[in-house]
Amino acid sequence: MYSEGFDAIELAESAGYVLDAWQKAFIVDGLGVGPEGRWSASEVAQIVSRQNGKSHAIEVLILAALFLLDRDVIYTAHKDQTAKKLFNRVKAVIESTPDLLAELAPNGIRLANGERGLTLRSGRTAEFRTRTNQGGRGTSWGFLILDEAQDLTALQLQALMPMLSAHPDPQQWFLASAGGAHSVVLGNVVRDYENGMKGLTYYGWHANEDDDFGAPAVWERTNPGYPDRVTPSWCATEYRRLGAGFAMERLGIGDYPRAAGEDWVIPKSKWDEASDRASQIVGPIVLVPDAKPDLEWSSLAVAGRRADGRMHVEVIRHDRGVGWMAPAIQKQTLRNNVTVMIDPKSPASFLVADLVDLDVTVKHQFSVDDVRDACSWLHRGIATKAPVPGADDPPPSILHTGGADLTAALASASTRPLLDKWAWKRQGAADISPLVAATQAGWGVVLLERDLEKDPPPPPVRATGGESRRTPPERRTRRTRDVDVATAGF
Repeated sequence: MYSEGFDAIELAESAGYVLDAWQKAFIVDGLGVGPEGRWSASEVAQIVSRQNGKSHAIEVLILAALFLLDRDVIYTAHKDQTAKKLFNRVKAVIESTPDLLAELAPNGIRLANGERGLTLRSGRTAEFRTRTNQGGRGTSWGFLILDEAQDLTALQLQALMPMLSAHPDPQQWFLASAGGAHSVVLGNVVRDYENGMKGLTYYGWHANEDDDFGAPAVWERTNPGYPDRVTPSWCATEYRRLGAGFAMERLGIGDYPRAAGEDWVIPKSKWDEASDRASQIVGPIVLVPDAKPDLEWSSLAVAGRRADGRMHVEVIRHDRGVGWMAPAIQKQTLRNNVTVMIDPKSPASFLVADLVDLDVTVKHQFSVDDVRDACSWLHRGIATKAPVPGADDPPPSILHTGGADLTAALASASTRPLLDKWAWKRQGAADISPLVAATQAGWGVVLLERDLEKDPPPPPVRATGGESRRTPPERRTRRTRDVDVATAGF
């Protein structure tokens, strides 16, 4: 196995390019050749935030296709201005490099009727187009470059891909910044990478949802052009001004739509089966807050055991902003002897300091293991299948009180790998804070019970004569609705 990328880099450097190490690695891997002399990958993808130097890699690929690899290449972009700029840069490089200019055909630069193209004396051609639903039909090419692939539609891809089919060894390249809810095609490419699809070379830079988005170390890790092409001072400015958009625009966190036919993480039928609006807690109560990354919405959820031993989870408040949360948590702990737990990686983790100021104790801060185990626990408790095919599924061991906020959060939720399991994935405009808070509240009860098993309360002190010196007070079970957790203090 070898790569045509080394010669492509040498050609580019002879034409004046100064490439970063990551650009070289991407070109070498993308132009890798397998043992049979065909491309190692029929598809190559790169997702990186703007201004990191993505366009330079595209220019190198176009030059290599024309002058080294003897292949026709078509470059497409979502915006005409993008296609125009890239054409002008490639044209300028050829015109300023005598060896390349000598290979350009007479009248080899085409600028007519909105078309842009380059033709060599060998007959090889590069075209630069704005994508349409019919833009590629009727032509055969060796390379298809899909720039601004975050805006590539399924119809456009259907028009473009067939033109590769006549070539014996075609290759298509997806180049993009992080996509949004409309990025169906790019979302499928990302899922193919995550599923380990063969024939795809993937380079992507993105933050994890648990990262501190304001940390320069995260900016550096997610921007290969940092600190030269993307400067620390500009990242700091974007962080202040872009708000929630900073995660996508600078840190590469996409908000991709579900795949066609992809169901809820917990099947809706199972979720509906676990709904019990009359459910009540009779045991210790755990309360967990959570919020959207942009802090526009936040949630409080509680959990505890029911009389039948099954777990009850409930969102008691879902509201705009976060300013209401600390006072609301304080009221709950004063009235209901609630145990508060928080994920230190949650957008709501700032509450720890606020609650200390209010004399509210945060008993437990969830670890990474807790976050992943909580998600598996919730899924298993609601969607467990029968161990024997054909047998009835067991009833859910976790029940919820429903509500539009919690159900909508599940409907829009997706997952992300976390160590050897998974966790809920925060992305885009969707607010899954009700689901995250409810999941962790239930798991908090499990942790609380484990602590009690390790350190049970001491037995009552009794007199030697057999009579109790201290008679324990009469104990009664405390029901959630006795103190009206859902409305207390709100």
